[in-house]
Amino acid sequence: MEKKKTNLKLYEELERFKRSSGLGIGLKLVWLPDGSNPLSGEVIGKTIRIYEADEAKAMETLCHEFLDYNISQIIKPYKNIANALVKLVNSEAYKQKENVVEGLIRLISAKSTAKGEGKP
Repeated sequence: MEKKKTNLKLYEELERFKRSSGLGIGLKLVWLPDGSNPLSGEVIGKTIRIYEADEAKAMETLCHEFLDYNISQIIKPYKNIANALVKLVNSEAYKQKENVVEGLIRLISAKSTAKGEGKP
């Protein structure tokens, strides 16, 4: 019975956070107090997962994860741009490396050919 009560309190608190702030509207909640996860909680997709068995700690974790999720939404566009830029730079660096490797192969081949023809 206590588990059901805590689960209901967590759900109601999340709904209160969403109503009061107008944020996190699509968020869902899963409470998994089995003690097998070393984390207190996390957000996966649009689901807040709470692992704390103690009700007070679970409520605190819910607040933390709700705030963290909403703050993370602010930086998401910057993270996407940074990741795209890293991908582009990696692609350009790879092309340049391949050009250098091909140039060195031509250099080595030219030296080998020159030596084979009796040239110094």
